[in-house]
Amino acid sequence: MNQKGELKKVAIEELVEDYHLYPRSDVDGATVEEFREALRAGAKFPPIRVCYKTLRIIDGFHRKTAYEREHATHVLCSLEEVADDRDLFRRAAHANAQHGRRYSVDDYATAVRLAKRLGLTREQISSDLFLPLDDYVKANPEFSDFAPSLIDQSKYKGKQIYIPIG
Repeated sequence: MNQKGELKKVAIEELVEDYHLYPRSDVDGATVEEFREALRAGAKFPPIRVCYKTLRIIDGFHRKTAYEREHATHVLCSLEEVADDRDLFRRAAHANAQHGRRYSVDDYATAVRLAKRLGLTREQISSDLFLPLDDYVKANPEFSDFAPSLIDQSKYKGKQIYIPIG
């Protein structure tokens, strides 16, 4: 994934939150409030990653919302060259799986649905979301159209939960 990575302060109202490509089910209010408290205490966050051409946010929805609620007018952004919607989504899904608030079961379901709509392969989904699909499908061929969520997030009232891919 080629990244331009030019750092630039951008007016917060120019940043675009494209929820059609957001790999989470929603922006978590508690996370935004934690970030607001951290900002008031002087914390410095990494730049918000955005598409160079469209200013669509790749990674930083929660940070952008926190800055906005703290009445920031500009925010430091890393401007990246993005090929298309699929490239933007893959970068966003990968970034969100690596750091920040952990994906919930609903987030995984949302991300997998979007990935399938964008035509990503099982291997790409597994790689971008850090979901071990191959091992699971080999061991459980009857669930070939399903992917397990992360083991520690996949139990609800003692039952295993599977995220539909198809």
